[in-house]
Amino acid sequence: DDAVTASQQLRSVSILSVVLENTSRKMSSNSVMLNFSSYVLSAVTNKHPVVREAGVSCLGKFALLSNQETVVTDFKPLLLKIAGNDNEKVEVRAQALLALSDLTLLFEDMLSPYPPGPDEEVECESFLSLVERMLASPKLAMVVIAAEITIKLLFSGKINDGSMLAQLLMIFFDKDFADISMMNEESDEVKEVGSPVRLQQLLSLFFPAYSMKNKHNRDTLIGSIKPLLSLVDAKLSKKVRGRKVTSWPISKMIDYICSTVDMGEEQDACKNVDSESETNKEENSVKETSDSEQADTNGSITVGLLVSEFMILNSSSLTTSYLRTLCKIIASLYIDENSGAPFQLTVLKNQLEELAMLITDESALRTLEPQTEKLVSIQAEAESDVEDELIEGMESTNLQDEEEPVANDDDEDTRTDEHDVDENQPDLSSPQTRTSGKDISSPGKTGRVSRRHLATVN
Repeated sequence: DDAVTASQQLRSVSILSVVLENTSRKMSSNSVMLNFSSYVLSAVTNKHPVVREAGVSCLGKFALLSNQETVVTDFKPLLLKIAGNDNEKVEVRAQALLALSDLTLLFEDMLSPYPPGPDEEVECESFLSLVERMLASPKLAMVVIAAEITIKLLFSGKINDGSMLAQLLMIFFDKDFADISMMNEESDEVKEVGSPVRLQQLLSLFFPAYSMKNKHNRDTLIGSIKPLLSLVDAKLSKKVRGRKVTSWPISKMIDYICSTVDMGEEQDACKNVDSESETNKEENSVKETSDSEQADTNGSITVGLLVSEFMILNSSSLTTSYLRTLCKIIASLYIDENSGAPFQLTVLKNQLEELAMLITDESALRTLEPQTEKLVSIQAEAESDVEDELIEGMESTNLQDEEEPVANDDDEDTRTDEHDVDENQPDLSSPQTRTSGKDISSPGKTGRVSRRHLATVN
């Protein structure tokens, strides 16, 4: 009897799912639609996992047609409990997670924590914290589902979290995960949600597209370096099958982040060029080239600051191989006097000098030494330039102070000479001047009359 009842419920829910997929939200208040909820809830509480899985999937589609208040108060707590129940089947929990992600795209309050009910002392786990926990789950299927949901939420702009981006990068560069994807590449389930191969394909498209979308996303990508360093450190400290992981491609991961950010910057530059007129193309291209170079160097200084700060905080617990790898990353960064603001260069120099006192490994110290010396020389040149500018400013001020009295004496002499000329100038109205036939106030053939000539005439 139970098997027959389960089969009937499964068939009813399957038919209802098709109906809900082709129903408009305008029908949500219809009395017929409201009667469907009893069938859905009975399937969700069924003891057979297959029926529960179909019931949770149908519940998600039914919730999409409801209003926000009903979804947040009625469906959200139920779906969160199903998704967070570690004793539930993975397939059922996956359907609850997918339903929650779809509802999050429609309703803003889905990401907020749900307050505890009258019979509950602790509030329910929020959807975002639940997804973060699933990303670190030992069950591969839950990791894949949580990663796809994270991709959806990040790209849609619903969340903006560097630590979750770091989790996706860990999955993307996980060699064991890639091997599983290669094994399942010929499977018919590649296009299904939860497939490792499908996830790898999504991640290869997601990171460039996310970077190209806007500058805020690129800043989030750069900001993911710090939590990424912590995740790699945790991986290297953990034993897998009785052995510690000895290496992790952290250098490739940081290079990938920087190249992806550069790709986004170039895409923005191309958009700006296309929007400008032909007459301004050359000027804009020159400006964009300089801006691109400045962005590259600014990215280098940011990476250096993040990595060195992490090393200072965790220098005592880092493995020797990881420590040397991080030192190589800092040493490989291209940094010059235009790499960033002077205070950033000073902070990085101070951090590297502090690292030199904390690190005891000679190889790591030798790796960092050239970069530290370069920063010291850059700071010395900057200070010298500032001193030269101050000296030049003081000298120019002194010269102006010395020239001002001389200029006043010249003015007085000029005014005195002009007064003498006025006193000694002949009276043009006198008969002698009129009969001479010469007007000394006009240039005539002899040009301008000099003071010496006037004295001779007098």
